Amino acid sequence: MQELYDFFLLMQQQLPAAPSCLVGSGNGVRENRALRRIAVQKFELPLRVPAHREEASFGAALWALAACGHFSSVGQAQG
Repeated sequence: MQELYDFFLLMQQQLPAAPSCLVGSGNGVRENRALRRIAVQKFELPLRVPAHREEASFGAALWALAACGHFSSVGQAQG
């Protein structure tokens, strides 16, 4: 966790605004309550976990729908 936090601090210096939450994906975060609690405590931010499982596949499908013209944007495909 410390390595992620150190990298977070470096990235944060380059952002125009401070992050307002963390987004965690994958079964490590989804299935491990202790890991989620540690992340929230370490980063001092709320943690969001996507509603859909297989996050990478879901995201790829959204991009494909937009790229094929079924929706004008990924945002519309999400709606």
